[in-house]
Amino acid sequence: MNGRSREPGGLNGRVIRFGEFELDLAEESLRRGGEPLNINHRMFQVLALLVERRGEIVSKDEFFEQVWAGSHVEENNLTVAITGLRKALGDDARHARFIENVPRKGYRFVTDIEYETKPAVAKSVAVQTSERKTNPFRLGLVFALFLLLAGAAAYSFRTFGILGAAPRTIGSVAVLPFEISDPEAEYIADGLSETLANRLRVFPGLRVTDQRAAYEYKGKTSDPIAVGRELGVAAVLTGRVDKSGDQMTVFAELTDVAGSFVIWNREFPGSTNDLLSLQKELADSLTGVVLPAASEEERARRAVRTTSDPEAFDLYIRGLHLWNKRIDSDIVRSIELFRAAIDKDPTFAKAYIALANAYSLAELSERGISNEERAKLAIATAEKALEIDDTLGEAYSARAVNKCFINWDLAGAEADYRRARALNPNDAITHHWYAELLAMHGRFDESLAMYERAMELDPLSSPIRTDYALTFYYKRDYDRAIELLNKEKNLHPNYARTYLFLSYVYPEKGMYAEAVDAMETRFDMINSAGGVTAEWYQGHKERLAKMRASLPSGIRGFWEGTRIDDQNEPYLTAVAYAKMGEKEKAFEFLERAFEIRYTGMVWLKVTPELDDLRVDPRFSDLLRRVGLEPKIE
Repeated sequence: MNGRSREPGGLNGRVIRFGEFELDLAEESLRRGGEPLNINHRMFQVLALLVERRGEIVSKDEFFEQVWAGSHVEENNLTVAITGLRKALGDDARHARFIENVPRKGYRFVTDIEYETKPAVAKSVAVQTSERKTNPFRLGLVFALFLLLAGAAAYSFRTFGILGAAPRTIGSVAVLPFEISDPEAEYIADGLSETLANRLRVFPGLRVTDQRAAYEYKGKTSDPIAVGRELGVAAVLTGRVDKSGDQMTVFAELTDVAGSFVIWNREFPGSTNDLLSLQKELADSLTGVVLPAASEEERARRAVRTTSDPEAFDLYIRGLHLWNKRIDSDIVRSIELFRAAIDKDPTFAKAYIALANAYSLAELSERGISNEERAKLAIATAEKALEIDDTLGEAYSARAVNKCFINWDLAGAEADYRRARALNPNDAITHHWYAELLAMHGRFDESLAMYERAMELDPLSSPIRTDYALTFYYKRDYDRAIELLNKEKNLHPNYARTYLFLSYVYPEKGMYAEAVDAMETRFDMINSAGGVTAEWYQGHKERLAKMRASLPSGIRGFWEGTRIDDQNEPYLTAVAYAKMGEKEKAFEFLERAFEIRYTGMVWLKVTPELDDLRVDPRFSDLLRRVGLEPKIE
């Protein structure tokens, strides 16, 4: 440290220079290049004390005693002041240039300073005489009024984070993944941010960005103001988990996007052995700030019930950490952790929901579990969650998606989606899946509106945006579908499903060469990601080469190339035969697709690729058996 020894006599009447800044003690101002910076009285006093004690650790108690003069305040007040000063100085808590945080001890000013004496302004005789003759009663009244105003200001600062700020309800918020100081704390950081978002998501009138969008910023140094503007929210919650052994401190900060100021921040010390208590304290404090108009009773009523077992909670957030990676092997491992959490606490409803979602996406065929068996596990697990707590919207969604694609119970799925939306209006997944179901029935206006709501909640989701584009394909607006899919391709060129959907749409426009290009890109991406055999990849490459060679012959050559004549891929073969006008073969393979309960059958009512079969009575009978008739109202 390069700090010089402090000069005697205090700092009164001086201008202190450090770096490019000037602290004027007489005027109570902080300037940079001669321009005053926006700091309030408390921030000035905190900085003045730090500068006066340059090189020494100033404890929190000393700040409260000397700056707040015994007023009843919380630690949050000091944290807000320090944060505001760091922003004004352009300082970084991790690589402090001016204000260093000494964990569990206090703060220290760490840079050199220079003094410049500023002459005091002499008081006039009239003022001196007036001061000598001040009425003691009037002086006492003024002092009492000062204490009253100071108390009100302290209460406002304590409650709302900004001196004098009025309570307000925040209309939308994003909870970014918390930063970490220790890689071993990654699952803790992810679990805390996810459970906080879930706690806020159940309040009507508050839009909470889906965590899949928030995860786009994980591991990045992001400006919360810029992130908030990109996500279209009013406030952004950021946080950090500092871990040392079994002890840790969680720092959380809520930033107003439009006003570019910190609404609230706090430090929460705790232990890794009691994450549950720390999470509850953090959630209670945050909801009181985000939803000041909500009564304590309402906040308690809407609080997501988790578990009273700290070990079960730890297993649960470890599982969430793996689940959010969306990698098959990690999803399978998450199933084991969710099961372990349930073994610890059989009444842990959220763990059942997480397990149901893991079952819905996991690839378990190598473990001898068929898709139908996997769906039964997912539905049964979701229903167990509802037995414990029938107010959990995500449980209805987890049940609905399996009812739709596996059981072909579309009416039951819609009822569940409606219930899920009513209970959790901020769940992007529910809106996404419900939008799909509406499109299956040709209710395109409702579907597109539902997709638009899902995109509000998760504006960075490629799955939602590409499925939204595909709805225009089902609507026969091919130009709009191609426009949206190409836009997504430019934004996220490594998302394989975009190319799959383009290979659906291009042939309907007669753009066969473009369709083959899209197929080839997708196959190359799948091969690069691993998980397929060399024989699989080589076989598809050979098919694509034949398709390219047959393109001059027109539509028949293209569709002959897509035909597989494989009983394990009956739907694709049925489409190829339908396009070539061979209806008997097309229906033969559609019946095979029905027998193996191919999930794509739920799109029969709207898919353009089978339009040539719709006048045949066999097609209407197939729709009825899949559950697509009569139309849901």
